[in-house]
Amino acid sequence: MILIADTGPLIALAKIKHLDLLHVLYEQVRIPAIVYKELMAKIGVESREIDKALNEFILISKEIPVIKKIEPAIQNLGQGERKVIELAYAFDKPVLLLMDDKLGREAAKQLSLNVTGSIGILLKAKKEGKISNVTDLLRLMRKNGYWFSDEIIHEAGKIAGE
Repeated sequence: MILIADTGPLIALAKIKHLDLLHVLYEQVRIPAIVYKELMAKIGVESREIDKALNEFILISKEIPVIKKIEPAIQNLGQGERKVIELAYAFDKPVLLLMDDKLGREAAKQLSLNVTGSIGILLKAKKEGKISNVTDLLRLMRKNGYWFSDEIIHEAGKIAGE
């Protein structure tokens, strides 16, 4: 399946040096140009991981024209979320969006697009035997500046059987 990613989850996975999970779990990973620009603005420790992924497996999609019929659903979103949803909507086959932004996820679901987030990626990776512990990685993400509440980490751990 093709994964179309927003900036936040890419940074979160890069912060824990697990961005390569996307390459292992999905046949293709794509981002719109605005997400590329947002990623290039990062100067933290995750920038090396992001550069490596951009050179090895993340594809930057061409700009697509605004799709008028989805405009009402995405009008209140940030540029990155808007372009990720537009790109996913324009695909002629099923895709999966990678997005943590709550409003963006709601808009995508309103448009009948499939969505997962950083936690969903880690749960899938554990289920497929690519990682051994979801809870520890979520705590590491939080320690490195990507916020998850204790409750969310606990729930993810329960789902992962930890």
